Amino acid sequence: MGKIRTYENLENIINNNSQKRKREIVSLKNICNSLDKNKNTYEQSVLLKSLVVISYSHFEGFVRDATKSYFEFINTASLKSNNVNLKLLSSYIQYLYLSNTLSKVDLMETIQNLLERSIPITYKSDFFSNTESNLKYEVLQKMLVRSGFDGDSFLNEKVFIDNVILLNRNNFAHGDSLYNVDKEISYQIADKIIDYIDL
Repeated sequence: MGKIRTYENLENIINNNSQKRKREIVSLKNICNSLDKNKNTYEQSVLLKSLVVISYSHFEGFVRDATKSYFEFINTASLKSNNVNLKLLSSYIQYLYLSNTLSKVDLMETIQNLLERSIPITYKSDFFSNTESNLKYEVLQKMLVRSGFDGDSFLNEKVFIDNVILLNRNNFAHGDSLYNVDKEISYQIADKIIDYIDL
C-alpha cells in the first residue's frame, strides 16, 4: 500500500474495506435465507456457524485494518510532539514504555523532550492495530483510546460484543463440537457487525 497522504485517501481506503466486508456478510446471510426456505437444517446449521465466524472475522479485520491505515496516515503527516493531541501523545509515550526499547532514564528524558520540544513522532501501526486475536470490548476500547478517540464509544455494546459475538465465535472457533447457533442470534451478530463497521 502506498502512503496515505490525505484524509480523503484514508476515508476511501476505509470505505472500500468496509464495503467489501459488509458485502460478504450480506451475501452469506442471503444464502442462509435461501436455505431456510428449503428447510435443509444441516446445511443451514453449517452456514449459520459460518456466518458468526465470518462476521466476527470481518469485525476484527476491519478494526485492525482501519486502525493501521489511520496510523499510516498520521505517520505520513510527519507530526511532531507539539502538534498532536494529548491522547495521541500519551499513546506514543505508552508505546515507548511498553516496547522496552529505552532504559528508564532514557525513557524519562525522551518524555521530557516530547513535552518540551518539537520532536518527530512515528507510530508503529502494528502495535496500535493489535486486536490481540480476540476483539473483546476491553481491547476495542484500548484501541480507540490509543487512536485518540473516545474509549466509551461502544460502551452500550459491551455486553453484546463480549457475551454474544465473542461467546458464539469462540464456542465454535475453539472446537466445541456441540456448538449450535440459533438463526436469530447469528443474524443479530451479522447485523450488529455491519452496524459497527459503519460507525
